[in-house]
Amino acid sequence: MTGDSLYAAQDGRAEVDLGNGNAVRLDNSTALDIMNLSREVTQLGLSQGDVNVRVRDIPRNGTMEVATPLGAATIWEPGNYRFGLDGDNARFGVVSGRLSVALNGEQLDVQEGEVLELQGGDDPSYDYSRLPRASAFDRWSEDRDTRRQRSDSGRYVHSNVMGYDD
Repeated sequence: MTGDSLYAAQDGRAEVDLGNGNAVRLDNSTALDIMNLSREVTQLGLSQGDVNVRVRDIPRNGTMEVATPLGAATIWEPGNYRFGLDGDNARFGVVSGRLSVALNGEQLDVQEGEVLELQGGDDPSYDYSRLPRASAFDRWSEDRDTRRQRSDSGRYVHSNVMGYDD
């Protein structure tokens, strides 16, 4: 719920169902704050580590955002997203979908297959590159999505119901 802080310890991983079929997955040594979690607004704060966010639905007039100390990303459409923060370096990647990062009054758009990297402190520089190959954590996240899609529950329960994939 809003105000919760989550941490996946070294050699650990975690998955959180955000509702509406959306999920965030934390890799080891990752710290994440749930800054706002309502039907219309989901705001996550990444303070260290790597997360994958699977967005199945953004409500009409809703907002989904992932913030780091270097910049905040607004997710514009359903898809699969990768975020990472390591010291003064932040990564905003799009496997599928589209997002924008607000940086010093500028809107930096990130398209499918791209990653935006921010480096530095108070006035970070940025660079675009191709999304790297999936890591072991990325593959684990993809397996979780596949498990959800193939769930027998799907024949009986709407996919937006919490615990649908159980």
